[in-house]
Amino acid sequence: MFLGKNFTKLTLCLLLIFKSSHAVDENKTKNLKDQVYNEKTHAGPMGMGLTKSYQINNQKICIYNTINGQVQITLKSSEKCTFKRPATKN
Repeated sequence: MFLGKNFTKLTLCLLLIFKSSHAVDENKTKNLKDQVYNEKTHAGPMGMGLTKSYQINNQKICIYNTINGQVQITLKSSEKCTFKRPATKN
């Protein structure tokens, strides 16, 4: 009986710890979502090219679908995302 009570107390304490740490993670995610603005989705031929663009702070994020997967490019907020992925320098 003594072991059962201690086990119950330990379980409750662990649940409270996990719940509070999960709440902190949700707040961080919510704050990041609040900073995202000017979000647009785009449709290219056969799903290729520019698919999504948005701004965070002073940066514009452009997401392109390619044959090899998705590519994310970060620009200054004043620049526009082109519909075709810009050539990268090697």
